[in-house]
Amino acid sequence: MDIQITFRKVPHAQSFKAYTYEKVQSLIPFLTKGQRAHVIVSRNGKSGFVAEMVLSGHNMIFRAEAASQKSMQAAVDGACLKMLKQVAKKKDRIKDHKQTPMHERAAEFKRAA
Repeated sequence: MDIQITFRKVPHAQSFKAYTYEKVQSLIPFLTKGQRAHVIVSRNGKSGFVAEMVLSGHNMIFRAEAASQKSMQAAVDGACLKMLKQVAKKKDRIKDHKQTPMHERAAEFKRAA
């Protein structure tokens, strides 16, 4: 997975880059190979932070944004949580896209009756 981290109007440290990279890596079990992640951390107003996360690849694009008045880490955590919900929902949809065969539905109907 290709991960790109961009900072806008925010001083950054190598430890924060490592923290962000680790958070994005935690999404890997839910993703397919060959996807790219772009995380943008910026300052919102005088004291707030905004983290935007975009995952793209294989005809899918996911986008999540979270803001925090406390810290950059809280903003990244919020964006990762939103992204995790989106990706998990999409994976469940893909996994359950086939309908139950008719003979199995008929057997369930007979059992219920």
